[in-house]
Amino acid sequence: MSSVATFLDKDGTLLEDVPYSVDPNAMKLAPGAREALAIFADVGALIFVISNQGGGARGRFEIGALDGVEYSHLTGGYAGGQAEFVRVPFADTTHIKIPDGLTDEQVLFLGDIFPTGWQAAVNCDIEPTDTVAIWGAGPVGQMAIRSALLLGAKQVIVIDRVPERLAMAKVAGAITINFDDESVLDRLKELTGGKGPEKCIDAVGMESHATRSFDAIYDRVKQAVMLETDRPHVLREMIYVCRPAGTLSVPGVYGGLIDKIPFGASMNKGLTWKMGQTHVNRWTDDLLRRIQEGQIDPSFVITHTVPLEEGPGMYKTFRDKEDGCIKVVLKL
Repeated sequence: MSSVATFLDKDGTLLEDVPYSVDPNAMKLAPGAREALAIFADVGALIFVISNQGGGARGRFEIGALDGVEYSHLTGGYAGGQAEFVRVPFADTTHIKIPDGLTDEQVLFLGDIFPTGWQAAVNCDIEPTDTVAIWGAGPVGQMAIRSALLLGAKQVIVIDRVPERLAMAKVAGAITINFDDESVLDRLKELTGGKGPEKCIDAVGMESHATRSFDAIYDRVKQAVMLETDRPHVLREMIYVCRPAGTLSVPGVYGGLIDKIPFGASMNKGLTWKMGQTHVNRWTDDLLRRIQEGQIDPSFVITHTVPLEEGPGMYKTFRDKEDGCIKVVLKL
């Protein structure tokens, strides 16, 4: 069986530096790259080059080749950024210069949740008349709220049940729905004149749950007997309530198998799906500019700043949603 060689390319390293393009045919190997890659091909390696230029990989991933990406149990089982040690390929190519006058807290989230929430909103192609519904008011959901409003959404509606998260969403100007207290689908229809939101964002992912629906019980049972890995309750609600010809944006992480998705409804409503890992480098320059100009201060999401040695306790606090914990910053 062939080994796998996976390259995470920075503009101009293996591929020619071209303007961002969604056309994979615009990607051309840089001078010398073909000869370098041939060394790996000669020893039987299956080669993938993943570029941030087009917003996605051109290569075709097969089940046996997924380990090369080394992300989640789906693609290698590595512990990710929460591990004791982290390997970051080509880390020197991802640095940005922080301008004077900005605090560490203001720019900290350019590394993850701000670009993630931003990309989720950008993927919606928001128009001034759009209502955007966002499931999940955690850190990514909070960034998606503000991103959707910055991009001109007429109305943002947020679904969660944690009081502190809903309160933070209200401060941003969002309408909130507590799914413990009322039917999400009925309330969304009411808020949109019976038509449903044009754009829907799943900022929850594979651990979604509900307290007022049979499908949530169904998912928990299937997980317990190892017949399903992820809980797609939010995906089902988005399909049911999104306005025909609307867009479903999925920044929430899914890592395995899901069941009972009403894909026929999605097809017949003409819904557009957009999802994937965040292309952080694609957005950082623009988002840094917006922070400098005062359009947004991402540090709003920080609720706890503690010394590093208190980290284990704060993981428990965050997991159990105690003490109003939404986002923790650990200081050395």
